[in-house]
Amino acid sequence: MKKNMIYQKVIAFFFYGISLAILLLLIYALFKTNFSGTIFKYISLAAILYFVFVLIANSLLLLAVNNNTLRIRIFKFSFFLYFLIYITMMCGLLFKSGVDWKYSSLIEYYVENSNLIPFKTISFYFLAFVGDYINKSIVLGNIVGNILMFVPLDLFISIFFPSKIIGLKRKIFMFLFFIIVIEVIQLVTQTGFFDVDDIILNSIGFMTGYFLFRTQSIQKMIRFVFIHEKAPKSEDYAEN
Repeated sequence: MKKNMIYQKVIAFFFYGISLAILLLLIYALFKTNFSGTIFKYISLAAILYFVFVLIANSLLLLAVNNNTLRIRIFKFSFFLYFLIYITMMCGLLFKSGVDWKYSSLIEYYVENSNLIPFKTISFYFLAFVGDYINKSIVLGNIVGNILMFVPLDLFISIFFPSKIIGLKRKIFMFLFFIIVIEVIQLVTQTGFFDVDDIILNSIGFMTGYFLFRTQSIQKMIRFVFIHEKAPKSEDYAEN
């Protein structure tokens, strides 16, 4: 029995090691190579393998451990690894592309690459999607992608920080500050645009995740998959 537990732990750490190797390759691919459809497919495949390998390692360690406190630590460690790839992918997507310089001054650049009118960009993409005069994958990538990107964020916050410390109002304030800083950095570093509609879409994604991960069915699924049902009550890792 003890030998089996040792084998499970060794194999689990082996899968953790493979996951970290994949993470390093992803960092290289995201920041050292030019984006293309083929490269993005490989990056997506690598991210899926990373998720699966961490899940396998997490499950093997849980099978070898009976202490509930230790199981929660394993659960948080696995989600820390998920958080690493989440941040890596986010940074790669947000700061990878550059803006072609065709402006006479910085002021012209800032004006041309900023949108402070709510729903201007969203309405443009909607009309373009309906009128079918722009690639629909671009529309979906910009609208749906900006929403989905921030859906998992609150789950990570709830797992790593006690609910009594960070309430909903503080989370919203911190998120808005965080996303505005990102938009400003994109503009200043010429890796993107400052668009108030991005802030709106990102906020929708964040709030969707906030309410989604507080449903009992989702919390039960998380406990079943990542802690094998031997978990504390949901309020121990998510707000009520």
